[in-house]
Amino acid sequence: MNRMHITVFIVSSILFMSSSNGQAPLTPQQFSQYAELFSSSDGSGTCRDEEIIESDSTYFLLLDTTDPLDPEQTQFVLDNYVNQWRFEKGDRFTVMTLSDEPVETASFYSFCAPLHEEDANWFFDGPAKVKAMNMFFSQVLHYAVTELAERFTVESDTSLLLEALQQAYINSRYGFTEEEKNRKLILVSDLFQNSGRISFFDLCRPTKKGIFAGPSPLVCPSFEETRTSDPMIENSIRLATASIELDSGDSVEIYYRNVDERIDASAEPWWRGYFSSIGLSEDNLEFTYQLGAL
Repeated sequence: MNRMHITVFIVSSILFMSSSNGQAPLTPQQFSQYAELFSSSDGSGTCRDEEIIESDSTYFLLLDTTDPLDPEQTQFVLDNYVNQWRFEKGDRFTVMTLSDEPVETASFYSFCAPLHEEDANWFFDGPAKVKAMNMFFSQVLHYAVTELAERFTVESDTSLLLEALQQAYINSRYGFTEEEKNRKLILVSDLFQNSGRISFFDLCRPTKKGIFAGPSPLVCPSFEETRTSDPMIENSIRLATASIELDSGDSVEIYYRNVDERIDASAEPWWRGYFSSIGLSEDNLEFTYQLGAL
């Protein structure tokens, strides 16, 4: 189905979709059809028209599924990071997973935003078409995020967060390189790096020790302490942060997942140090915590 046929279908079906408030989930076949409508127009990977040089925003959602997401976590992501995104025409939305796949070829979806209905000229742009395009864009994003979140159901042996972040920022495959302006990264993770060289399960220790100490919060070394603790670790971090240079147009929000009731935020200082080391302003870094049962 080409773009013109999709657009005609969307406009002709707006009354039907409105009757269900546009909440009916897409089928896989519908998703593949409508996703085409929001792909880059010329195959070059850009979402912008030629005369527009810089994108207003590039929105990147990185889902750490090395511990599978539960339905409540996925719903929080949809409610707070997908539904709340105030896009403009030509903005890019990418969702990528961290799993047991190689980070260079991780599963991802990427879409170009249509004209937002709040920005539309209702005389020239056609209200039915704009409203329909917004409705289907929302459904495409919901399908993409949910499908990726539910695809990976087995816990991974590793969690290569550092490596995934490097690929997100430097690999043109994902459309989030320094050529893009006003980048926002949303990281959904428990923040426990777990690789052969750097494992938070080895670095972080309980605050209470002893046979009868019972469960206690963990304490992790700082980013700088980790970096300078061993020449091999220092080299690994140097390679993982190579070529990443963030600026004032970059921002990061982290949804700190509760995994195995570990809600002590023990890894937060480490990652604050990491993002500071690649140029992110402290004012542009935000944490949101999943507390779980208290």
